[in-house]
Amino acid sequence: MSANDVVIAILRGPAHWMLGSRLTALRVTGTVSGAVHEFPVDYRRVGPTTIEVVPGAPETKKWWRNLRTAAPVQVLLRREWVPGVGVVVDRHGHPVVVIELGDQYRVAT
Repeated sequence: MSANDVVIAILRGPAHWMLGSRLTALRVTGTVSGAVHEFPVDYRRVGPTTIEVVPGAPETKKWWRNLRTAAPVQVLLRREWVPGVGVVVDRHGHPVVVIELGDQYRVAT
C-alpha cells in the first residue's frame, strides 16, 4: 500500500478531519492509457460549485496533463466521490486545474 493509498483511506474515513480542510483526493482517467489514477491534492473552493487544484511541482507531475481539455473527474468531498469536469488553465505560467461540480454540490461561499 502506497502513502497515497493511506492518505485516501484516511480521507474516506471518520478521521478525515485530521488531515485538514484543504486536502482531498482526485480521480483522473488517463487520456492515452484509460487507467484511473487516484491521489491526494490540496484544493480550495473558489465559487459555489467550483474548486481549484494547483499541482505541486507540475514539472515533475503528469496527471494534470490529462486535463488540457475538459474531462470528467471525481473529487472526494465529505467522504464521498463527487463527479465534476476539470480543465487546466494557465495562471501566470503555472497550471491550475479548475473543477466544476454539479449544482447539487453547491455550497454557500
